[in-house]
Amino acid sequence: MPNETFRRLNPAKFSLSPDQKFLLLAQNVKKLFRHSYLAQYVIYDLNTRECIVLTPYPEKDNHPYLLLAQWTPSGHGLVMVQDYDIYYRTGPLSNTAYRVTNTAVPGILSNGVPDWLYEEEILHSGEAIWMSPDGHVMLYASFNDSLVEEMHISWFGEGNKALYPDIRSLRYPKPGTPNPSVQLYVADLADPKNIRTKIVKPPPIIEHTDHYFSTASWVSQTEICITWLTRAQNFSVITICKSPMWHCQEIQRISGEGGWVDTPPEAPLFSINGSSYIAISPVKDGPAGYYKHIIWVNVLRKQVVPLTHGKFEVVRILVWDQVNNTIYFIGIPFMRPGQRHLYCVSSALPRMGSPLRPAICLTCTISSDMTNADENEYWTSSSNWQNGLTNRNEWHDHHEIHTDSKEHRQAKDISKKDKLKKRNVLKTGDPPCQYHNAIFPSADFEYFVLECLGPGIPTVALYKMEMPVPRLIATLQNNTLLRERITDIALPQVKTFPVQISGGYNAQVRLHLPPGLREDEITRYPLVVQVLEPG
Repeated sequence: MPNETFRRLNPAKFSLSPDQKFLLLAQNVKKLFRHSYLAQYVIYDLNTRECIVLTPYPEKDNHPYLLLAQWTPSGHGLVMVQDYDIYYRTGPLSNTAYRVTNTAVPGILSNGVPDWLYEEEILHSGEAIWMSPDGHVMLYASFNDSLVEEMHISWFGEGNKALYPDIRSLRYPKPGTPNPSVQLYVADLADPKNIRTKIVKPPPIIEHTDHYFSTASWVSQTEICITWLTRAQNFSVITICKSPMWHCQEIQRISGEGGWVDTPPEAPLFSINGSSYIAISPVKDGPAGYYKHIIWVNVLRKQVVPLTHGKFEVVRILVWDQVNNTIYFIGIPFMRPGQRHLYCVSSALPRMGSPLRPAICLTCTISSDMTNADENEYWTSSSNWQNGLTNRNEWHDHHEIHTDSKEHRQAKDISKKDKLKKRNVLKTGDPPCQYHNAIFPSADFEYFVLECLGPGIPTVALYKMEMPVPRLIATLQNNTLLRERITDIALPQVKTFPVQISGGYNAQVRLHLPPGLREDEITRYPLVVQVLEPG
């Protein structure tokens, strides 16, 4: 796409069709909730350089706002949601959009996009459509909020509208009140003129109780995997539902063991032949309790084998390289809840009686590469920050836990090492990267993009996967301009420390304090609390 065309269309988001013939461009984006938004869409033909407006009904609305628009997994078919109903087009040049659903009632019943509860608390996404690998079958969810009570909230606008807020209503369930009801459907799009739809039936243990579904994915062309969760969140069930009846059969049950079961961050990842999968599940570590770890599950035998273990937590599985039997994931180091690192672990099952292969932290040694430092040096505050303006090193998690436990002694040892490293001062003034995200290609795991998200200036770099330490290929974004702009800015002091709560537990608290604040002064400052959600 020529630069002048890109500037003229001014897209906020774009995606390339799987056959690499078209670009889908989102314009004039209007945010709804955390993940959802309205946008107008244009399709750009890379061959003819023609722009095509995306609309279900060209004769009705020339350029409508859509809740969702995306390519099918193969070719250049399109799925879109307008006014909470789903539409399907076989391609950008097709003059016909086929209607998949016709039951929507805005604000009450939605198809293909979640209601507020599912978007914010369960799916963490503005999408509720999952296409089969060949793009001919669609799994989608319908949400019915007709029994959910309304919460009235103040809505502040911009400009002159900011003086007096609007009062808007939100379907917001509270404890003891009705939840939204949800139904999953499978639609066969092979013959778009005659779309056939089947209901996905939950397993008997879930079907007649108040429940959620928390993940959905395709295992093969004829199988889907759904994770169900009771409203009490005391157990969840991973199921496989097969064509043509789409009745879900229980594969694995996860219990809260006296607590609750968290909603999983993603659906299980299946092996190529569908005979096994990996997922995140609580694994007990003796008296220390449960930690979230990666498990391997055999579908037929329902055998469960942990692949990681110990006093650290797995946050998210990124990819499973089945050729090399390697799993890459984001994890939280022991006693460092404010950090995120990239790890890898073997997916090969250990021999009977043999210990698990330990997970390898890949970013614990390459963090310095992200900021051009020697890996044995420690990044501390710049001179401006050291003069009472801020102390970026307070991002480190401090554990002043008054106990003589083994964990406390280990934490003290870690803290001593941190303090020794703080004595080194480097030119750029950035601390080592402690919060990472990694992006892998869908097919080839030889290269990956590593994002450093804090506590210093964010950076992005390209790495080649090598052992024991990945090799830096190129820095894609170093945010030099941002670094220059904040040089003379007094940034807040950030302090992390434990606060004892009921039951003898210590909750980690992070405070952003005014620049130059001295703890021995008597000046009082207002406290700003960021509220996540209503109610």
